[in-house]
Amino acid sequence: MTTDIQQSQVFQVINILYVEDNTGDVAFLVNEILPNIQDPTFDIDIATSIADAKKKYFEKSYDIILLDMNLPNGRGLATVEKVTEFVTSTPIVIMSDLDDETLARRSVKRGVQDYMIKGEFNSRGFKRAIVHALYRFQAKAKKDFEKEKLKSRVIERLRSVSGQ
Repeated sequence: MTTDIQQSQVFQVINILYVEDNTGDVAFLVNEILPNIQDPTFDIDIATSIADAKKKYFEKSYDIILLDMNLPNGRGLATVEKVTEFVTSTPIVIMSDLDDETLARRSVKRGVQDYMIKGEFNSRGFKRAIVHALYRFQAKAKKDFEKEKLKSRVIERLRSVSGQ
């Protein structure tokens, strides 16, 4: 089990792109949640639309994307689908007003790391969800890499055996 000390050694600063058009939700996260977290620290940029998120995503390296599902140019799972078209190597955590288990499961099936309900978490819960999402994403990436490496070895071995 990973301790907070080990986590802080890996994640000293977490760069977040928060895709949210509601200034009240942004203010809550920035003024109420983040100031109560000492380690790691969070560097947060705000995008108010999918187009704005896409622009910012390609301008800077982010560790994680926080995504509201109801934006001016996207609603529900359509938002997730639009964002995952260009966010392919960064974990996404949904921040939603909806307490909808079906929507949460569908989001996770589309590659989202977690589904958080706005107003139902504190600083400790936020930190834990973000750090765990990062670890899950890294573990999956490592597993996928090892799987591809093994697949390449098997193909090479088969070619050498068959004389190709």
